[in-house]
Amino acid sequence: MGIVYVLGTRNTAPSGGVMRLYQFVDTLNANNIESFIIYNTNPGLDWFTHSTKTTEFKSVQITQDDLLIIPEVMADKVLTIFPGVRKIIFNQNSFKTFKPFIHGNFSDVRKAYFHPDVVQTIVASDYDVNVLSRLFPGIKLGRFYYGINDKLFYFQPNKKKIISVMPRKQREDALFLECLLKTNHKLNDFEIKIIDEMPYEECAEILRESAIFLSFSYQESFGLPPAEAMACGCIVIGYHGQGGKEFFKKELSYSIEQSNLIEYAEQVNKVIEQYTTNYFGTLQIGKRASEYILEKYSMAKQEKSILDIIRPLMLQPHSR
Repeated sequence: MGIVYVLGTRNTAPSGGVMRLYQFVDTLNANNIESFIIYNTNPGLDWFTHSTKTTEFKSVQITQDDLLIIPEVMADKVLTIFPGVRKIIFNQNSFKTFKPFIHGNFSDVRKAYFHPDVVQTIVASDYDVNVLSRLFPGIKLGRFYYGINDKLFYFQPNKKKIISVMPRKQREDALFLECLLKTNHKLNDFEIKIIDEMPYEECAEILRESAIFLSFSYQESFGLPPAEAMACGCIVIGYHGQGGKEFFKKELSYSIEQSNLIEYAEQVNKVIEQYTTNYFGTLQIGKRASEYILEKYSMAKQEKSILDIIRPLMLQPHSR
């Protein structure tokens, strides 16, 4: 059996997508399929706990029995590296499909996604299945399921008066909303806490304590932060970013139209009032949201989706 290599990105900031690449490799190794992240220079990521096997390009000799997985932000590499080696494009955000081809045109994108070396494209949401099947009719798609770690993200009934927010992509909206809340609404002693640029375990701890999470997802294929917040029993309010539609259930969360900050502030105020007048009833909404997320997006389901994609490819002989 060959080896599975995953092309590492240069991104060193906390990123759910980068972490999933590492988990992909760890899952394969745990199931007796040798796998590595490969880099030009290893960035030495330390914001989450891992023992992922990595290697550098200069020490790799990829054969035609191997498999190379390439993130969507590097999909142009399909056309230039390791010709003849089977490849998978791992598209975790369809909004970034064109990013590596910014100076090219649509025909270059098609050449990559329909390249003879590409045996499959993996996507991470129902939204992306719809987008890529429309962009590239006839493309072979595999669905990867994000798993939420229930050892870190789980319902904790002793909630504090914390409104947590990750404003990484919509900082202006987040600031505007905070000003609206502090000027026109009663926060009832709720504290707004920013979770960004901190270790993964620390983010999880804050979410477990938080009563409310404000989502500023923008152009997301899935949107891990609001899903992880729901797993912790937070009442999630805000933007679904398109991909989050599949878990922003109206009975479990409050979806707000992009940049409708007046409605956003009013909904936050309503939830604060619910916590004040019906604490246990509001807590039950968070508990149901946690149960829903942890069942639909379990780590076991993530592992199964990885193995269902990779095992058949590694067992079948290379046809070229």
